[in-house]
Amino acid sequence: GEQEFLMGATAVGSGSYIDARIVGDALDIQQKVIHGFNSSSDARLALLRGDIFGMWSSLTSAMKGVRNAQEKIVLQLGPHRHPSMPAIPATGEILDSLGGGTDGAKLVDIWHALNEVGRVIVAPPDVDESKLAFLRQVVESSVNDEEFVQLAAESRRDLAFLPSHELQQLVESFAALETDLRFELLSLARSE
Repeated sequence: GEQEFLMGATAVGSGSYIDARIVGDALDIQQKVIHGFNSSSDARLALLRGDIFGMWSSLTSAMKGVRNAQEKIVLQLGPHRHPSMPAIPATGEILDSLGGGTDGAKLVDIWHALNEVGRVIVAPPDVDESKLAFLRQVVESSVNDEEFVQLAAESRRDLAFLPSHELQQLVESFAALETDLRFELLSLARSE
């Protein structure tokens, strides 16, 4: 029979685990997700030893391995190829070539969108609108501050600000998912 593709991940529910489960299911990859690594560095060592065949990683972490000729990026999560990696296929284009529109493709799309957000700042649901507007303005001013942007660049940190109205649209699109797809997304975060 076919050999399973061994994917490494940190913990059940971690980003690397959910990436592997969602994309693996959507692309029908015969895989086994080996989880329980203490860190992505430990998973990376297992990759270098040949104990696993692949792992999902942040671009920043993966680029260290690429520069050291220890890793090769073979797939990127997203609807389209990132301009900095034009030769590497994206999950969205592969799913589209397979006909798209499947439940798996929808889950990959929403998971990608949720990943793109990164970190969010939350406030209580009953916060006064004027205070909310003030908080949003302060955050937007901060992330667009020249000194802050320069510091992020010097630290090799990607900085992308998602305006609150776009974040609200993303939250609403997740809430609008069919109930079974929301449950499927949550179940993929749990152990196989």
